[in-house]
Amino acid sequence: MNVLLFISAARAATFVVNTVDDTHDDTWGDLICADASYQCSLRAAIEEANAWPGADVIDLTAVSGFFYLGNTGDSSIDDEPLTITESVTISGDADYVNRTCSYPGYYVDCEVFVIDAGGTADVVFESFGIGADPARPWQATYGLYIADGSNVTLDQVDLVDLWAGVDGVGASLTVRGGLFWGNQFAVDTQLAIIEDSFFYQNRFGVYNPTRVYGTDFVENSVGVTTNIGTVANSTFVDNDLGLKSYLPCSDTSCTGPTVLTSSFSGNVRHWEGPGQVVQVTFGPNDPGTCEAPVVVDTYTWATGLILRATNSIFTAPACGTAPACSGTLSVPAGYTSLVENIGDLVYPDCELVGTGTWLYGVDGFTLDPGLDALESHRTFTSDLFGSIDGGEAHPLLSSSPAVDAGGRPLRRPDLAGNLFIYDGNGDALRARDLGALEYVP
Repeated sequence: MNVLLFISAARAATFVVNTVDDTHDDTWGDLICADASYQCSLRAAIEEANAWPGADVIDLTAVSGFFYLGNTGDSSIDDEPLTITESVTISGDADYVNRTCSYPGYYVDCEVFVIDAGGTADVVFESFGIGADPARPWQATYGLYIADGSNVTLDQVDLVDLWAGVDGVGASLTVRGGLFWGNQFAVDTQLAIIEDSFFYQNRFGVYNPTRVYGTDFVENSVGVTTNIGTVANSTFVDNDLGLKSYLPCSDTSCTGPTVLTSSFSGNVRHWEGPGQVVQVTFGPNDPGTCEAPVVVDTYTWATGLILRATNSIFTAPACGTAPACSGTLSVPAGYTSLVENIGDLVYPDCELVGTGTWLYGVDGFTLDPGLDALESHRTFTSDLFGSIDGGEAHPLLSSSPAVDAGGRPLRRPDLAGNLFIYDGNGDALRARDLGALEYVP
């Protein structure tokens, strides 16, 4: 028994890739990564790792440049993705893996990586990029397709110009420090955990995640589409639609997602559908539109939909005439929220309900929320693209009615890392502010 355990443990191996060529391993299962030219390619390393159980490591740091998969003339390579069937960690150093498919055109399956391990593998990708053929972006290329329920972690991985960055059903996906840029569908796995990442110029960002934290969505068609989960300490800037609360049900049993300490600004529309927001700032939306930036009542097959608003700010569009919302906003007991412009109360575009406190103007129903200019409050670092400003949100001016309007202090960080504990109005009493950023005098 001791000998068998020793052999099993020894099967976990490290394979050092030393060529960007796309070649097969010459002898599968001999624990030696070597093609016919005695080079270790990425495909050969994966084939060798698949041949044995155990958490192998594939090291990409010995090579530089891009991996261009396919287009070799060998159909056993050109028509096959890099398929992973066992636990493995693939770790690189800003290298980029692209694939050219032998069948041209759009709307065809063309995966770079496929995980098909029967739902039992732990797969980790670290510090490299995945992309489409630069000459044919969006060639329906899937950066990573997860065909089972395996545990997959992407750490500092960039996915660029793909039809789908990550796709699959039933997968346990965690993304940390990821950059998703120019994809049609960035993450479409459902139930993913997204942390400290950046989504830029994608058509669709994330679909039905379990948790999103510290992530920025900039210039996407839709940032997040979800009816579940939590979004926290995140920003939505200059998107067509920041967050869409998708409800595939016919009544109010679907309450939508919860968004905490987050900021929306410059989007054509910030929010669509029901949900719950806590310490959220809805700043000015796209100045080119006078649409209500927050819309709750868009689902005609469901009635009584509500957006529950705790210590949050709703700003009217930049045009200054349209209401800050359309639909029903509810503030819970013991809390406060602010609405800049609720429209004509005779024809209430915004219906304000709840037993908490609503702040709104009495003269024309307009109350200036006192937001300062948009500022960046963190930096996202990509191995391939360098430093990117993120965390853009509107700080409060000292004169803002949102300062100290939120009640008792809260020892939880705002978007800038400050606790909601400061005496901002000089009355010698500490109180939290409304919105995503605490005013620090």
